[in-house]
Amino acid sequence: MTGEPHDLSKPEVCLSVGLDCHACVAQRGRQVASLCDNLSASGIESAFQRMYPEIACSPMLANFAQSYFEATALFMPLPVRVAAAVA
Repeated sequence: MTGEPHDLSKPEVCLSVGLDCHACVAQRGRQVASLCDNLSASGIESAFQRMYPEIACSPMLANFAQSYFEATALFMPLPVRVAAAVA
């Protein structure tokens, strides 16, 4: 081992250290939402592609976006959340 950190953008490395793709992208989606809760769809896609450049990760974009949107709903002011829930 060279002492270099694992490149967690490679699915085979993720799996070898016990990470699950769904849990990984969901966690990162929530983290991105906590840092920037107003990204457009293209901004979300760009963030995903920068974090997960491997082609094998691309099917997880929808999961990442869903986690991002679910997390941003938590950051909405209460009146907005209530209005959205009623609509």
